[in-house]
Amino acid sequence: MANAQQDQNNDQISPADIIQSIANEIQALARGISGEHQDMLTAKNVFQGKSGDLVNKRMILCTEIARLADEQDWKDEHIKVAADKAKAMIMSGNNDPSLAETSKAMQVFVSQIKLPAHESVRGQFETVRDVIHDAWLTEQENLAADKKAKVTPRPTPIKNFVSREYELVLRACREVIDPAAYGHNISDASDRLIIRSAQDVRDWAELNDPDKDPDKAEAKLATLAKSLNEISKIFGLQEVTDAYAKIAGVKSSSLRQARQAKLKSQHKPASAPAKAVSTPVAAPKAVSTPVVTTPEPAPDTNASASAGVFDPMAQEVLNEPAPAPQPATTTTTQPSPQLQSVIEALMKDAA
Repeated sequence: MANAQQDQNNDQISPADIIQSIANEIQALARGISGEHQDMLTAKNVFQGKSGDLVNKRMILCTEIARLADEQDWKDEHIKVAADKAKAMIMSGNNDPSLAETSKAMQVFVSQIKLPAHESVRGQFETVRDVIHDAWLTEQENLAADKKAKVTPRPTPIKNFVSREYELVLRACREVIDPAAYGHNISDASDRLIIRSAQDVRDWAELNDPDKDPDKAEAKLATLAKSLNEISKIFGLQEVTDAYAKIAGVKSSSLRQARQAKLKSQHKPASAPAKAVSTPVAAPKAVSTPVVTTPEPAPDTNASASAGVFDPMAQEVLNEPAPAPQPATTTTTQPSPQLQSVIEALMKDAA
């Protein structure tokens, strides 16, 4: 009798009421994670804030060591030995296992602060740091403005190149200290890293865009050349043979130089000083001029003699645009429409 009554009551409940009852149960269960999730978000915000504080502190200390090294005329060989000794002191002084990660971070930072202290960097570190910050900040402000306006965002070549501002400053230091390691021709005085303005930073980033890497482009051309060579052997068409001969000889160094010349021709060197940084990363000492120009060091057999420069304004040749690539002297017939279609298809496959 009781079961029959229960069945009758269930029959009187509408499907909508049943669904609502189930939804209430699910909602109650979902609320069970709300507290922990909110705690996670709070911790995440705290972490991001502390992470930003740490980066700013690193930049301040990098600026400080550059100033000390410059004022006290530290020698590079002394800095290297002293840094290794400082690492050993950190390792021996932290015996607490809970501080192991912090100890590692301190040792990494010791390796990093050698860069702004280097003889070829420290004199202009503050200025270049501020110029990089200005370029970085402008790019991020543009990105935020485009997002707010719900329009197609402008390119961000700087962030594509190096994802963190602090790391970008260190990369600039490394490229100045050892230009050959970054593809510069040390026998060519004009082939150096030049940072006078925010536009120089953008050009530098575009030149090193990971999506436009010269080594990757050389590999694509090698694949294309292989395909053209196979077609040439099969059909014996002179146009294909000529195309293969040209493409097969292209190297990444030539591609890099051609792109560098293209970027230089698009943006003439800035004649006016870089604008003042509105929100510097650190609180640097006052700088009377936006760029400090130092004379080129006398050549010697040391590695530092071939180091790059941030702003070689003393050399007039650097203010001249790079010469445009000269056209080939040989004359060949224009590819036929059919061959052009084959080449375009091959390049598409290689990409």
